[in-house]
Amino acid sequence: DTSASTKEQQVQRFLNETAAILRERSRFFQRIRVHLVLCDDQVQKDVVLTKPEEIEDYAAQFEMRGGYGTDFRPVFQYVERLRAEGRLPDLKGLLYFTDGYGSYPTKPTDYQTAFVFDPWADIHDQAVPDWALKLYLKHP
Repeated sequence: DTSASTKEQQVQRFLNETAAILRERSRFFQRIRVHLVLCDDQVQKDVVLTKPEEIEDYAAQFEMRGGYGTDFRPVFQYVERLRAEGRLPDLKGLLYFTDGYGSYPTKPTDYQTAFVFDPWADIHDQAVPDWALKLYLKHP
């Protein structure tokens, strides 16, 4: 979530958490393929990562893109397009790091979906669809 309500410092925390997840995953799996999708009210950028250290390199040079309204649906539409094109054949799930302010999709996904909230921010998690998980980052 790179919308106006999500500050750059918060997005950096999201990137750090993603890096931690990838480092943990790499202990068990040799291959990874993660799409880091930046979105406000539209998909701004899709960065494909195949090694855990790539997220750290990306975070070091990260530039905020977006900054407008929040609509979660374009990411889900984008994922469906990638799947239809055969570019996401083994999709395991979607983690959406956000403050929760925005328009949620109503149609359930056929893959695991979680909206991940930052405890340092003002959280709006009441509208999360019941088919998706709500996860909360821990304070350090």
